[in-house]
Amino acid sequence: MLGAPQQAQASAAATSTQQAATVGTASIAGTVTGSGTPTVALKGVKVTAVTAAGVEAGSAMTGPRGTYRIAALAAATYTLRFETADPAYVAVTWWKNKPAQQGADVFALADGKAISRMSLTIDRVTTIAGTVKGSASTPVPLAGVLVSAYSSPAGEFASWVATDATGAYALRLPSGGDFTLQFSNSDNPAYLSSTWWRNAATQQNADVLSVATGSTASATDIVLDRVASISGTVTGAGTPAVTLGGTTVTAHTANGQTVGYATADANGRYTITGLPAGAYSLLFDNYSNPAFVRQAWWNNRSTQKLAAVITVAAGQNITGKNDVLPAGTSISGSVMGAGASAGAAKVPLANVYVVAFAGDESAQAAHANTDAAGNYTLTGLIAGTYRLQFINPVAGYVPTTWWKNTPSRADATTITVTSGVRVTGRNLVLPVSAR
Repeated sequence: MLGAPQQAQASAAATSTQQAATVGTASIAGTVTGSGTPTVALKGVKVTAVTAAGVEAGSAMTGPRGTYRIAALAAATYTLRFETADPAYVAVTWWKNKPAQQGADVFALADGKAISRMSLTIDRVTTIAGTVKGSASTPVPLAGVLVSAYSSPAGEFASWVATDATGAYALRLPSGGDFTLQFSNSDNPAYLSSTWWRNAATQQNADVLSVATGSTASATDIVLDRVASISGTVTGAGTPAVTLGGTTVTAHTANGQTVGYATADANGRYTITGLPAGAYSLLFDNYSNPAFVRQAWWNNRSTQKLAAVITVAAGQNITGKNDVLPAGTSISGSVMGAGASAGAAKVPLANVYVVAFAGDESAQAAHANTDAAGNYTLTGLIAGTYRLQFINPVAGYVPTTWWKNTPSRADATTITVTSGVRVTGRNLVLPVSAR
């Protein structure tokens, strides 16, 4: 039996504490239990009465039997927040087991009214547990891998946790549902830096894991593949060859996704690391030496569609992927504005932005602005077929068009460039516009 001081202490633990809210004469009481068969009284749960405006009007801690009472509440509309430190149950939940205040059930409390049946059974924690290891003859535990859960199919973030020294993880989730898992590895560079459940490359391709509320989904172990690499040199054509340090080499998947890149050193050597197994096309961007093509795909092709594909297996290091960039060629011409009337002199248009696109590539192959005389030169081009877009800032003439004055890229007349041959005379006259 409790003595008087202990009774006073227990009473204080189970009564409300005001938090800068209006004091009233209403009260709320109830019991908090944990889900199970049978349910379990939960001691030490903090229950807070929160107004619709988000003001914490009062709170109480549950006693040994899970009971609580919040007194001195003003008349208002409330919801309740329940917080427990018991790791077996959902840490924070709202009235009627809603995950957030937005969407939580509410109730009206009149001055002087006492509601005594505001009881709640808190769900047990929903858990996804497993291990993350690195591929080897005996898989290696990987510590520090971030495991993140996203709802499926909405893709909303749900929870995350890092693996421990044994590679183990246990994700605590607010409720059950369908989830995809992402594994982000920055501490173990010999293995994939990012992958999805069952080693899918993207969230869209990842397997979905269904977990019932209050249950634990185990056997969610994953073994990360070792990363692959592609290396070689990039030089400019000549005798002797010219090293092209500073050239960026990028690895692309078939759908154009960039998965890795490297910058060539002073000797033109590059190594793209951290690659998952797959088939890649390499794009070489030469920023350092304007005497050679500005951009080329592997084997000196103008588009990814024409480029040779390099296939790598998990953990494979492919070497000798050297490329020799040829001298760049060019397309030049002028942009003029049509005369205001028949027979009127044409007007040179300065600062028209001229862009060259190779084949069906979305990236610019080259660009230039017209000078005061309306002249432009697109340099650093590799042999291929191009379409030109003209973006005009000068009022009175059409703002955008394609060669030769067509409304879209699909309708544009193509310009073929051969190696070492400069294409000139690609002149355009922009029609008058009411803009």
